[in-house]
Amino acid sequence: MVPNNINTQKRLRPDSATGDVPPEKKKRVVVHTMSLLQWGILCKDNGIKFKGLRADRPRPEPIHHSWFASGLRSELIRAVDPTGDRGPLPMQMVAVPLGVQARDLIALCAPVSSKISAYLLPMLQHISQSELFERRRRVWSPPLALVVVPNRDLAEKVVRVMKRLSHDLRHVMVSSIMDDGLSIKEHALELRRGSHVVVGTVGQLGKCLLETRLLMMKECGYLIMDEPDNMMRTGFDKEIEAILKAMPRWRRTIHMYTETMPMSLERLAKKYLRGPINVSVDKAVSMEKALQRRAAEKVQK
Repeated sequence: MVPNNINTQKRLRPDSATGDVPPEKKKRVVVHTMSLLQWGILCKDNGIKFKGLRADRPRPEPIHHSWFASGLRSELIRAVDPTGDRGPLPMQMVAVPLGVQARDLIALCAPVSSKISAYLLPMLQHISQSELFERRRRVWSPPLALVVVPNRDLAEKVVRVMKRLSHDLRHVMVSSIMDDGLSIKEHALELRRGSHVVVGTVGQLGKCLLETRLLMMKECGYLIMDEPDNMMRTGFDKEIEAILKAMPRWRRTIHMYTETMPMSLERLAKKYLRGPINVSVDKAVSMEKALQRRAAEKVQK
């Protein structure tokens, strides 16, 4: 439940010459402000908990119940909410504004479908605002963002969701590195296209980075690791650390979405993430909200 008394102020943008508001510009710019109490109610109702929130830090971490307050560009909002009547789900409430602000994040959450859009939306915003995005992608141009997943099925799902969300943006080029059966030459052909985003399984990306050195990371400013606990459980510790180490030290954002936090992963997070926000989303609440959304969509159809 969203608090009913969240303060909103409506401002009109005046014409620069006359100071009046032209009729065609009478769209309201909504500025959302939220008290600490309202912020707490919103977190409680959506099963959101921040780790290490101290009393000497009165300003709460950003969390929004509306897409329009999240900082996303309009093309992405239309893609995720075409009808304009669906607010963000719990994981999206937290991950999107933090990603837009380019802050590192460690999220403990269940593998629900809304998680993928939660991390792809701010990533797409990041690359679309990069000055490197404006340049024509040349052969062997390093990716601007990297999405690392444990298996092929999840990689395919991420690519599908990304293509849907980026439909209204100028052409976002995506490469996928996820097939064990591909040869080095086929991996090279995929990467030489100079894509904005590379999505791949940790094993194949590790090979491209450590063995064949086909994957260049010097311009990669945004890294998403989905289910890194599963990757480490299956013995990909070396590959994960190599990817983290290859990230440029300047202007980088790293998001980890995991169900558990083993000591080995915690050690890597402390070493490579910069002041990450630690947040957990209750699995039962997250699933309940997702089911309610699905039921509402069926009724609308």
